[in-house]
Amino acid sequence: MLNGFASADGTAKYAERFSSFPGNYRSMIGLTVSSIGMGTYLGEGDAAVDAAYAETLRAALLGGINLIDTAVNYRYQRSERVIGEVLEELIAEEKVRRDEVIVTRFRVEPHDRVDVVRRVEREVVEKGRPRRA
Repeated sequence: MLNGFASADGTAKYAERFSSFPGNYRSMIGLTVSSIGMGTYLGEGDAAVDAAYAETLRAALLGGINLIDTAVNYRYQRSERVIGEVLEELIAEEKVRRDEVIVTRFRVEPHDRVDVVRRVEREVVEKGRPRRA
């Protein structure tokens, strides 16, 4: 298991490495986030799709994308495993640091949906944090 999480300092330093991409990064909830992220929901739960995701994820992280979306139910948890493997590899090679990359993990159980909606309204909308238009 990969420990750590994105930090304000780490994500800002990541963005500085890609200064040739003006306007690519946004400040959001205290982090510097790439305007484009990578989702890992679709695809079969097989080795061929794992390899394709790994290749794409490497290119994304080395190319200025620091926002990765996943969840435990994406591709039978294979997406999370691929992300962990690629991050471990790139961290070991000192090409990225864990605190530079934002990995979202979110799943809502059917019985929790009303509570989640209320929490989002209270914590995001009412406090004026960035939200989708």
